[in-house]
Amino acid sequence: MKSKKQKLNKTYIRSTKCSLKFNNKLKMIQLGILLKEYHRCLDVYIQFLWEIHSHGNKVKNRFLKEEQPVLETFLTARILNSCINHASSMIRARIEQIKFYQNIVDGIEKNSNPTKKQSDYRSMLIDRIMKMKNTPPVLAQSEMRIDSKNAKIVLDPKTKSYDLVLELHCIGMPKFNLVLKRQKHFNKLFENGKLLNGVTVTSDYVQFNFEYENKPNLNNKSIGVDIGINSCLTTSDKEQITTNDKGKPYHEIMNEIVRKRKGSKSFNRKLKERDNCTRYCVKKIKWNELSEINIEDIKNLRKCKKTNKIRRHWNYRYILDALESLSEEHNVYVRRKNPMYTSQRCSSCGYVDGDNRNNESFKCLACGFATNADYNASINLSQELYPLKRSEIPTGRKFFWDCSGYRLSGEKSEAPLLNKKDIFI
Repeated sequence: MKSKKQKLNKTYIRSTKCSLKFNNKLKMIQLGILLKEYHRCLDVYIQFLWEIHSHGNKVKNRFLKEEQPVLETFLTARILNSCINHASSMIRARIEQIKFYQNIVDGIEKNSNPTKKQSDYRSMLIDRIMKMKNTPPVLAQSEMRIDSKNAKIVLDPKTKSYDLVLELHCIGMPKFNLVLKRQKHFNKLFENGKLLNGVTVTSDYVQFNFEYENKPNLNNKSIGVDIGINSCLTTSDKEQITTNDKGKPYHEIMNEIVRKRKGSKSFNRKLKERDNCTRYCVKKIKWNELSEINIEDIKNLRKCKKTNKIRRHWNYRYILDALESLSEEHNVYVRRKNPMYTSQRCSSCGYVDGDNRNNESFKCLACGFATNADYNASINLSQELYPLKRSEIPTGRKFFWDCSGYRLSGEKSEAPLLNKKDIFI
């Protein structure tokens, strides 16, 4: 089974945040007044556009002045135009999210014999869709999206104390400057990327955006990557990436998080240490040699009835986002695969049995192939297996599964996909 050809964008966006803590009290008061008025107008525009969507009309991404509702505000027409475009993007994002959930519901309904878990998931999604259809989106944090019409980025200001200034003008109140300092991440992005005019301003920081061009990828190597708690990343290249820059194991950091009181300073420090370890591990993958990585598409991780303490603090989604972010920078395609039986299937002969795995060790009961459990799972992810459906799973869940199909235990199996002597510890 050949993989689908990926559709790569020619460019991608990276962003960084610069703190506003260097500004005096007067400037922060002015900014607070501006943000409060912008947020009030944004709420009005959201309600206006939501009514348009409720009547079955299409929500535009750009609006002329005569198409906008009249508001009594001190904000200029320029910043109001940015405000209604901001509201439009929120409405359209909500519409796309509803379509995404509806496609999942339709897929479950096509299944003639769904499992109880699938039925519960379908009911939960239907309730979520109904709630999203009945309520307009709400901005969680007070923020303002503006472009060069209202903001000018000064990279070489005439001051020795600060190396970055954001000039706010044409806003309906006296113009003022926000002083900032570049940090390492800003300088790294600025060195190789193109600084865009659009910025996001909040009461705590200013977010700058950079555009990058995708470099051509001439590699032809595909690997599987297993994401775990004991070993952060295990690749099908026999690599276990599990320690931070100081050599501290990922699972040790996770155990320390569990022992801390939630909300305490030490707890928050350990969470930062966990995320730093994650980023370090992801960077250790040999991205320059790859064209594709295969990872598990795990959903509803914390919706189980029984979830241990370590799993509650497992940052799987953060690891996944870090993998996808770096893959975009190196023009590497990410394929999400169904995690079904990746930890129980023998990557050598294809035999599936829950007793094959015992914690971190794996030993096939059919062919005797023994290796690390995470390494075995990463090989399964790298292989192109027959797309097995849950309705096809044999009773007892002990069967052979390979690229051509599946067969019951005891029937003739396909030749081993991996040399049994190739053992990884």
